[in-house]
Amino acid sequence: MSIISAFIVLVILAATCICDEKVKWLKLSNGCIIGHNNQVHTNVDNIWLCMHLCNTAVGFICNSFEYHASSKKCQLSEDYSNSTAYAYFKVPCPYQGWEYWQRYTLGSRLDIPNACIKVTLKNFIATHSNIGSKNYCFLICLFTSGCKSVNYHSGNQKCTLTKATYATGTLYVPCPGYVYVEKH
Repeated sequence: MSIISAFIVLVILAATCICDEKVKWLKLSNGCIIGHNNQVHTNVDNIWLCMHLCNTAVGFICNSFEYHASSKKCQLSEDYSNSTAYAYFKVPCPYQGWEYWQRYTLGSRLDIPNACIKVTLKNFIATHSNIGSKNYCFLICLFTSGCKSVNYHSGNQKCTLTKATYATGTLYVPCPGYVYVEKH
């Protein structure tokens, strides 16, 4: 193997490791994607084993999982809250006891239906009225200094920009009529 070939292999391996380090998990208690399971496992003793099954899934890219502690059931899915299954993503889940986890990559956008972040004097930036979509609301956030998330209500077309994230603020689920959108 030449030095150039060895360098190319090293660069590819380093890039893979960097990408893996940028993937995080979001937990939503009492959330689920109805009817979009690629694999279902039974007798899974804990949430961490379920996460491991998702991380090592074969035949599809596992982007989310749901775990039910009392039944020890683990459901793996290639879908997640921002995917084409968005309409099937439910918070709260109509079935009791499920905990939902999804991958997200740093630099990506996170959309959570029926959720909102608590707005405080410390994290409030601005509220805009007559905003026609969550995408336009999020675009305003992208061009606003310090903005990390939005609460968007499609019914009254209200867009609230905040400095909070689900990790630093209080996420309310359910929050009827709202969509929470966060940039990473």
